[in-house]
Amino acid sequence: MINTKDQYQARIEKLKNQMERQQVDLAIFGCGSGYQYLTGRDNGWRFRADTLPASELLLVPMDDTPVLIGPNPHVDKENTLKDIRYLQLTKDTELSVLFEDVARKIGCRANRVAIGEQPKVPAWLAIASVFQDAELVSGDKLLAPVRLIKDEFEVAILRKAAHLTDE
Repeated sequence: MINTKDQYQARIEKLKNQMERQQVDLAIFGCGSGYQYLTGRDNGWRFRADTLPASELLLVPMDDTPVLIGPNPHVDKENTLKDIRYLQLTKDTELSVLFEDVARKIGCRANRVAIGEQPKVPAWLAIASVFQDAELVSGDKLLAPVRLIKDEFEVAILRKAAHLTDE
């Protein structure tokens, strides 16, 4: 696991560079590898993806602070991004209302929205409702070039794994 919030923040900045290149206004990631890569939050998606809350999402606007939405978004706050907004979703709050709030706050009339892996049906419905006129593109393809170039931490892990397999 990465030890500093600066490293996660650097990943967000690399993502935003890709977003600018591909003219994406907003990227949305559900609970999956992209979500964990960008936030450092290991919420068990590998083993129980189907049982995770439908609302746990990361929204990365091109020109504003990332937003973490979930039933308990403050969990692991000390281990995640240093510059992030948290929105708690309760059983009485609709996801589309939070999306509208985020869109209003960031002034996002998104023309292109990238959707990463594993958003659940309520997230798709909220995206369709709030960003009706937006072109939807692959968030995974957006994140792939970012993940292709390894940071120092990833290189160290790969070296350790290679060393262990050589023994």
